[in-house]
Amino acid sequence: MRSQESIRYYDTHAAAITLLEGEDRSYLQPFLNELRNGARVLDLGCGTGGDLKIFKSQGYRASGLDASKGMILEAQKRGLEVEERNILFWSPREGTLDGVWINRTFQHFKPKEAQRVVASAFRALAHDGVLGVIVPEGTGSFEDRTHDLDGPSRLIHLYTEKQLSSMIEQTGFRIIRIGRREADGISELLVIGKRV
Repeated sequence: MRSQESIRYYDTHAAAITLLEGEDRSYLQPFLNELRNGARVLDLGCGTGGDLKIFKSQGYRASGLDASKGMILEAQKRGLEVEERNILFWSPREGTLDGVWINRTFQHFKPKEAQRVVASAFRALAHDGVLGVIVPEGTGSFEDRTHDLDGPSRLIHLYTEKQLSSMIEQTGFRIIRIGRREADGISELLVIGKRV
């Protein structure tokens, strides 16, 4: 597993990533539509906090976890509630959340690792809790050195609709929405599930 190198990639490029963040967060709307007012939301792999900032502005009780110190520092500069933690080893209390958001985080995990995180999210969510996942769509994996050809890289894993849907359903979620969008020339898959 090359997760340490991916973490170094984000530590190195956190400030640049913050500057490059787009303001369009319309991809959040299908997830937000499923949350009740004042919901408790956790952003797993929150990065610099762009999505987390929207959750807070919408009145949700939101916090985030990320393994990169650099990304956490950028999120804290925004006044967001974040904690440095590798989500592969996240052990939540049962039924304490209403929503778990995982945007482009599984791209760094092999399917077995991602399955472990989905199982943890299931435990953390209350009845009717909502899981939202965005991943790059496709098969295989590739090494990405965006921002610095000589610096640390990150390994990106791609997921098919069948692969991601199966992982989520096998854990006990009912899938309520599947969508797609193009971002930076890459097709991304959005899956929203509900704990039943």
